[in-house]
Amino acid sequence: MLMPGQTLLNRYYIERQLGQRLGRLTLLVTDQETRQRLVLKVLSFGSQFDWQDHKLFEREAALLKAVKHPAIPQYVDFFDLDLPDCRGFVLAQSYIDAPSLQEWMQLGRSFSTAEVQQIAQAVLQILLYLHSQHPPIIHRDIKPSNILLSDRTGNSVGSVYLVDFGAVQTLASSGTQTVVGSYGYMPMEQFGGRAVSASDLYSLGATLVELLTGRHPADLLDEQHQLQLHLLEVPPILASWLGWLTQPHSYQRPLSTQVALDALQAIPQAMQLPGQKDWVWQLEQKRWVTRVALSRRQQPGVPRRQQPQGSQVVLQQLPDHISVTFPDNDRVGAGCLLMLLGSFSISWNSFLAKFLWERMAASSMTTFAEFLNILGQFIWTVPFWIVGLYTAYFFIAQMYELLLLKQTQAKFYSQHVSWHKYYRLGHWHWQHSRQTLTPEKLVYVPTHFCDDDNRRYKIDAQLELHLGASKELIDQGLSELEMQWLAQELSEKLDIPYEHVQKKNWL
Repeated sequence: MLMPGQTLLNRYYIERQLGQRLGRLTLLVTDQETRQRLVLKVLSFGSQFDWQDHKLFEREAALLKAVKHPAIPQYVDFFDLDLPDCRGFVLAQSYIDAPSLQEWMQLGRSFSTAEVQQIAQAVLQILLYLHSQHPPIIHRDIKPSNILLSDRTGNSVGSVYLVDFGAVQTLASSGTQTVVGSYGYMPMEQFGGRAVSASDLYSLGATLVELLTGRHPADLLDEQHQLQLHLLEVPPILASWLGWLTQPHSYQRPLSTQVALDALQAIPQAMQLPGQKDWVWQLEQKRWVTRVALSRRQQPGVPRRQQPQGSQVVLQQLPDHISVTFPDNDRVGAGCLLMLLGSFSISWNSFLAKFLWERMAASSMTTFAEFLNILGQFIWTVPFWIVGLYTAYFFIAQMYELLLLKQTQAKFYSQHVSWHKYYRLGHWHWQHSRQTLTPEKLVYVPTHFCDDDNRRYKIDAQLELHLGASKELIDQGLSELEMQWLAQELSEKLDIPYEHVQKKNWL
């Protein structure tokens, strides 16, 4: 056994043990040749030895050798250890003389909001360096014991360091991934062995919440795996930022470490606006905005709508998104039209099939001339087949929606919209899902007439969601009053402009 007071390999004097777990031993030593204090991590052979641990150990050594950052321990050496009472591998790295955040909390230190923001910014800058490597480096085990903090200096909280890269992973890693991390600081995707850049952001957010509350993040999780941030006594904008970092799903968190850092650095300026709540980060403008009351955003002359009586649309304000559920509507008129379309499709394609069959039956096709004659007649009918088959495809697709679609749901997140269609046939249930960008603007276009080539035709009301260069239309069998009410509600809750198109002689 390696004990304090011993000299390892006639060179490393062991001062004290820093940690021990599952066949790993961490020692603080003095290199008697260089007079430097080092950290030796020892992975020993034994009953608890696992070759997967050896793989992670070698990965940590390779990473420390490759990266160069003042807030990350420096690689010194990696060698085999073959002693009578200890055999294994040793990683030597520079020693950072600073307590961890966990040690500071155990000593009774509390952290102010300003100090937590300084710590967050420092760690994000380290993560920005790691995540910008090729391939990106994911730490996977950010927690208070792995973040070191030196003593205060003036107005600074102190120097911040990130240590213990034993769980590190690159996004280029393939094959079966090991579930590594610490419960409470580990996001859901890591339970499945998958980690992305946003996983480190979650762990950082959970760590900061612990600094502010003094409680372990695992004790703050609700049934939806969401941290209960209402316990935080911090400015609402900082609570919004922390809630963004600790969303249960990785796609709900900031798109990158740089985005998270930009949003954090913009907090002090936004906090100068008094009495503001419910903040949202605008990615393109790189600024925080509040959800402004609709009465201050909507067009003059457009009255505030209430949800019409009898409307079955369900709009919910949830912690991380806005949910709009559209029920299955009675589309009798559409069904009658589709039946006519189906009858036409069957009659049209049956006529073409009968026409070709009779021609083929009347010809023995024993000569090349007869074969060419049948081939010519088939080619002549190709345009008619295209019309018939397209009509049949359209009929089947629309009947599928009409008979099996039971519910449509749109979930508006800060960076995207998830669209879900739920289908049912007897006891079987399934859904189709897709994603689009978050709308930049809502436009309600009422029912109106258009003139084209001396022809006048009617266009039904539409609710347009402008998504940059594209548009998404919402009708779902809604009435015009439902569309106007929904547009105003979404405009207020998503904090995006709402335009009510008005022209003379429109219905």
